[in-house]
Amino acid sequence: MVEQSGRAKRTMATTKFIIRKDKLDNEGRAPIYVQYCHNRKTALIGTGKKVDPDYWNAKEGKLRKSRRYPELEKLDTIIKKKKTQVEQIVDEARWKEIDPTTQYVKDQLNRVDQKRKEDQKPLPSFFELIDSFIEASKHTKAHGTLKGYRSGVNHLKAFEKHRRKKISFEDMNRSFYDSFCNYLFEKENMSSNTVGRYIKTLKVFLNYAVDQGIPVNPAFHKFKVFREATDIVYLSEEELYTLRDLDLSHSERLTHCRDVFLFGCYTGLRFSDISQLTAEHITPKGIQLRTQKTRDQLFIPLLPQAKEILDRYEGQYLNALPVISIQKMNDYIKEVAELAGLNDLVLITTHKGAKKKEERFPKYQLVTTHTARRTFITLSLEKGMRPEVLMQITGHKDFKTLMRYVKIVDSVKEDEMFGAWS
Repeated sequence: MVEQSGRAKRTMATTKFIIRKDKLDNEGRAPIYVQYCHNRKTALIGTGKKVDPDYWNAKEGKLRKSRRYPELEKLDTIIKKKKTQVEQIVDEARWKEIDPTTQYVKDQLNRVDQKRKEDQKPLPSFFELIDSFIEASKHTKAHGTLKGYRSGVNHLKAFEKHRRKKISFEDMNRSFYDSFCNYLFEKENMSSNTVGRYIKTLKVFLNYAVDQGIPVNPAFHKFKVFREATDIVYLSEEELYTLRDLDLSHSERLTHCRDVFLFGCYTGLRFSDISQLTAEHITPKGIQLRTQKTRDQLFIPLLPQAKEILDRYEGQYLNALPVISIQKMNDYIKEVAELAGLNDLVLITTHKGAKKKEERFPKYQLVTTHTARRTFITLSLEKGMRPEVLMQITGHKDFKTLMRYVKIVDSVKEDEMFGAWS
């Protein structure tokens, strides 16, 4: 294989990229090769990467640019390194007066790859990387967000155990997506929105892995996140008055629960923010605090009804109000709503994939801490508050979310108008 420099200089060697459409995988991706030609002999050197043929420019032998899949840029960088590696071996061989035959180049690449494997630290496993992501997020994400991440990990681990196969980053294809969704629908009995929430969490994990330079199957970008409008349960103004005037003198715990709930109806604050509310957040003009969920700085004017509740408990607790755990709060407020006679049947529609389910429940069973925030938003719109002003108070950034309440208000106006003129 070793020849004189005169012979080495006369040899011809070229490199370019090609894909093999005859070797498509189950997802329709073709492997990318560096094609090395030398003295009429050709060697195909694998890059270890694959691409959808739609994103390959065969004429120019390179990847097409696509804003939809930014990871193509990283893929381009990786395969170019392999081509550069081949060209460096050829140049070094000529400098050493060695004929860079196809076999010689392959042998040198094998030696380089073997040394790299020996020097490289092993890549973290799927769950090891997710654990490190959650740990790194402790100081930047809200408690509820971290809780959602951990819940997502638990369901992924349960799914891994169910299918008896380790989850890997290369595993993130359409087949995995379908199997995971079916598992959540069928085995965990989840609604479409709950499944969508866990798919969204999975994509957060996978995007983090890509940012860390971990090879991830790019098919995960096509994972659909289910989002379906849910039925919004709120109290009418009459129901709010009924709850407010209910005699609960026999039970301090229910009185406290009712007052905290009413405070949410008068301010629109999430229960997580009411729980952290102290005297320091209260000014003569209103409430000023940074929300736990979104970290937004909000100022909420203080209605007389809300101020009356605050004055009732002033100085009695470390917090501004007698808050309890959200689990107990949700149990107790249902009890209060039942005592208030909120028994009207409410139709609730849920979806599990393509399956639609309709059920009717007494309204008191559907009342939760979040019903207070929904009541504030709905009644504020009914009373004529402009949506853009309301968004400044509630901290909503997505107008589409608020539009769901606007539609409810329109239906209320329609009922009242026809009721008045009938």
